[in-house]
Amino acid sequence: MKIRTDFVTNSSSSSFVLTICISLKDGEEISFDAEGASSIDGPSDYFYSKPYLVASPRQLGMCKDVSEMMALLENGVFDGSRRALKDFIEDDSDEYGPQHFMSEIREKIASMEDIESIAISAEEEGLGSNEFSQSYVYDLESGEYSAHFIGMLYPVFGIEGGVGFDDLDKCRIYTSSYVKGGKKHKTVSVSEDGFLCGNGVILRYIGRRRSVTLPSDCVAIGPYAFLGSRVRDVSLNEGLRVISDRAFYGCDTLESIVIPRTVTQIQPSTFYGCTSLKSVEIHEGVRVIHDNAFEGCENLTIRTKRRTCADEFAYEHKIRVEYED
Repeated sequence: MKIRTDFVTNSSSSSFVLTICISLKDGEEISFDAEGASSIDGPSDYFYSKPYLVASPRQLGMCKDVSEMMALLENGVFDGSRRALKDFIEDDSDEYGPQHFMSEIREKIASMEDIESIAISAEEEGLGSNEFSQSYVYDLESGEYSAHFIGMLYPVFGIEGGVGFDDLDKCRIYTSSYVKGGKKHKTVSVSEDGFLCGNGVILRYIGRRRSVTLPSDCVAIGPYAFLGSRVRDVSLNEGLRVISDRAFYGCDTLESIVIPRTVTQIQPSTFYGCTSLKSVEIHEGVRVIHDNAFEGCENLTIRTKRRTCADEFAYEHKIRVEYED
């Protein structure tokens, strides 16, 4: 099953058991299980297995009526051959299969008001001590979308259990802990400024401020960390070592940024599609700038010193330069 969540994670290949569960206000539950081999190459918006679902619990719960929700399910669940769930219902003989699942919805849910919550959960097996589970729940009455993670996930920049997510206005995050070097560590946390981070790594910015300052203990910015944000300028802290590829991908409102002296590389597509980016200050300690780091930044001016890597990069790519004294 391929489950569209609003979260991002990394994992290695293993076996998933996945469940769609609709909880009714009268206490009854309607569920559909699937299992199969998975291959997750993250960060990604999806968990891969077969069959797969391309709607999140929130998308299902926000349907205007039961018919629309059923249509989203029928047209959003596929197997590996791209055949939709609706194509399998007539041939389905499994009492716990899709036909039974859809029939129960039709028989037991008269309106969306009958539904208390919709959940999608995944349990990964076959990894020994690294097995984990995760669930995503949308509460129709409160509009809250929550996630719960248990166990150790694949390390991201040294964070075991590193998790990032998209812009969820009303989201509570429950995180487990992990043990490394004999010490217990918290997986991730959300700062008051809207940074989802762990172990000094910014995994996602979900705040609404146009001008933001990174936490002083930040050592890395993860891939796609600012994707979809409306930031205008970002103050990067001294001590930051890594700005990952695509960290500011598609930030078309970003206007200026200063690369701190502790950063030595500007990765591929870091500022790809930042069409409003006008000024980037790059110090002489930057030794590598990948060719497409600023692709799509047509109005860019690089501020640097003469005969630096940034100076050579600007000359080769015909980018305007302002020299520092």
